[in-house]
Amino acid sequence: MRNYLVCSLMLVLVCLSGCSVERYFTGNGAEALVYEEWHSFDIDLRGHPDQQQVLERLIEQIQQQDPYAQYTVLYKNNKNKQVFYSASKGFIELSKINERVNYIYSPENIVDLTIRAKVLAAYTETCQAVRIFKETGQINCFVESARVKQIANKQRLVGGQ
Repeated sequence: MRNYLVCSLMLVLVCLSGCSVERYFTGNGAEALVYEEWHSFDIDLRGHPDQQQVLERLIEQIQQQDPYAQYTVLYKNNKNKQVFYSASKGFIELSKINERVNYIYSPENIVDLTIRAKVLAAYTETCQAVRIFKETGQINCFVESARVKQIANKQRLVGGQ
């Protein structure tokens, strides 16, 4: 029984000491620049039978670039607002009433619908290839660059919500 107790105590100590050792990557990794892009689309809805499909494709392209994009929709009348609302209804995250879509009534607008989308994009540096017998400061560059590109919500890189 005593040997069992000593062995289990040693096992616990070994496990705890293994967890307490912090290992950080050595090297500089990769740097990334996160910036806002503003895209503005002026859409004239008169005389187009496939208005909703055009808006759905536009929203889909923006969502592919940044799934957390924010929209400001300037509309002339409620019919135009309803066209955008029904087109965005297919996207679950946009169909909920939240702060990602902001509707503004603008009767002096030249076109029927103006969509402004704020998209966050990340630009990562180009990693240098490893050279034999040469020291490089970018040991984890490829890993860090790939990790940054896979992050969907770019605001989290800069401490946003």
